[in-house]
Amino acid sequence: MNRVKLELFLDLPMPAIVSHLRACGLLRSTLMCPKCAVPCVEYQLKKSPSWPGCGWRCNNCATTFSALRDSWFSRTRIDIRPLLRMLYAFSWEQASFRSVQHELRCPDGSTISRQTFVDYCRYVFYSFCKSDCWAAYHRISNIGKYTHLTVNHSVTFKDKVTGACTNGVEGIWQRLKLGHKRRFGTHRSQLPSHIGAAVFFIRHELEDRFEAMLRAISENFPIK
Repeated sequence: MNRVKLELFLDLPMPAIVSHLRACGLLRSTLMCPKCAVPCVEYQLKKSPSWPGCGWRCNNCATTFSALRDSWFSRTRIDIRPLLRMLYAFSWEQASFRSVQHELRCPDGSTISRQTFVDYCRYVFYSFCKSDCWAAYHRISNIGKYTHLTVNHSVTFKDKVTGACTNGVEGIWQRLKLGHKRRFGTHRSQLPSHIGAAVFFIRHELEDRFEAMLRAISENFPIK
């Protein structure tokens, strides 16, 4: 999706936008009342055409629930239109967080939080960890989250059996160093998010990054 198609999509009525996000698995299509265990019905907010413009109501106990319940969007307090524009700019590395915030006229108190991006970026690492045979790397297998593959650089640059090669890792670090220079340094607490973002951009270099990001959000933050 390019910027023109995104703007055409955002010009649609709110019910059409909500319907598309449900089809993408980003919003729930049904809801069971946690109190009564009966299906809730959808209702439209007549006085407020803003995002999301609808909600869920239990006809048994009259309890209402947000249409964003249990979704990734429930963590934000910003309208869907500037939010998707922000995600689009972020996915294509068009601007920094602060410049996107300025362009979309989003006050700091109402915009999507940096922590939301940090939490998302933690999910984009590879499941395979590749390194050389330095002894300090031997404990990686104890982490339990990765399949550790090694390559002996004194013999070859690519393991013939496992296919392990560290060129990709070195490329990621080079990309991280370029971003580090542009930012004039990186705060230690933000390092995981910058690493995650760099890996995401590299993995989806030849894809539509915006669509890939929405797909990754639906996969890593499924509707419960």
